[in-house]
Amino acid sequence: NGDLKEEIYMKLPPGMPMIAPHEVCKLRRSLYGLKQAPRAWFEKFRDTLLTFSFTQSQYDSSLFFHKTTTGMVFLLV
Repeated sequence: NGDLKEEIYMKLPPGMPMIAPHEVCKLRRSLYGLKQAPRAWFEKFRDTLLTFSFTQSQYDSSLFFHKTTTGMVFLLV
């Protein structure tokens, strides 16, 4: 799960024990279904690829490539 750049709070799901009747929880990471989830996932995925010496295309942000001694690896997300 990706990191969030803003504070997001959610109500506790049914069945979870609550201390106060209007208790909410603050999310530390993105969850499936959040509007921010796809971007958070892509940013984490991109950062991981960059640590493996992939280069992100300046023309298409979903295209990554890695040059090796035997050729090139292209990855289109």
